Amino acid sequence: MNKSFHGALVFLAILCLCPAAYGQSDSKDSQDAELKFSIQMTSALNNDPKAQFLVAEMYEQGVGTPQNLRMAHLWYTKSANQKYAPAITKLASWGSETQQTDAARERAEEQKRRQAEVAAAAAATAKATRERAEEQKRRQAEAAAAAAATAKATRERAEEQKRRQAEVAAAAATTTVKAVQATETAPAAMEKQLETNRPKDKSRGTTEKTAEKSDVEFKANPCKTPTAKFTSTCQ
Repeated sequence: MNKSFHGALVFLAILCLCPAAYGQSDSKDSQDAELKFSIQMTSALNNDPKAQFLVAEMYEQGVGTPQNLRMAHLWYTKSANQKYAPAITKLASWGSETQQTDAARERAEEQKRRQAEVAAAAAATAKATRERAEEQKRRQAEAAAAAAATAKATRERAEEQKRRQAEVAAAAATTTVKAVQATETAPAAMEKQLETNRPKDKSRGTTEKTAEKSDVEFKANPCKTPTAKFTSTCQ
C-alpha cells in the first residue's frame, strides 16, 4: 500500500470520527452523499479508474457536490484513458447527451421567453383595453355634458320665447283696451266738440218754432194754413 493511499484512509477515518471537522449538513442523506464523494475523490486522486468514473457521475448529477459538467467530462476522460470500459462508453455518447442537455435547456429558455412575451402581450392588451374603456367613458361623459348643456340652452330659449310672447300679448291686450276705450269715448267727445264749435243761429230757432206752430194749426184746421190754397179740399 503506497503512502498516498494510506494517507487517504487516515483522512477518511478522521472524517468518520469527527463529523464537526467535516462540517454539519442539513440532513443525513446530504452528509452521506458528501462523504461518498470524498471517499471516491480520494481513490480517484490515486488513479483508480472506477473511482474516477464514479466521481465523474457525481459531478454530472450534482450528488454530494455542486453539478459541474466540465469536471464530469474531465474525470470521465481520466477513467477512459485507463481503459475503463464504462467511461469509454460514456464519453462516446457524451457529445449527444450534452447536445440533448443543451437543446433541452434552450427549449426551456425559449419556452420561458415565449411565456414572458405572451405575458407581456397580455399585459399590453389589458392596458390597451383599460385605456380604451377609460377613453370611452370620458367621451360618454363629455357627450352627456354637451347634451345637458344643449338641453339647458334649448329650455332657456323656449322660456325666453314664452316670456317675449307673453309680453307681446300683454302689450297687444293693453293696446286693444285703449282702442276700445277710445272708440267708446270718441263719439261723445266729437259730438261735444261739434256742439261747442257750432255757431248759434237765432233764425233757425224762430223757423223751428214757426214750423211747430204751423204744424199745430194744420192739425186743427188744415184750410187756414198758408199752404191751404195748395190743398184740393180747401179750394
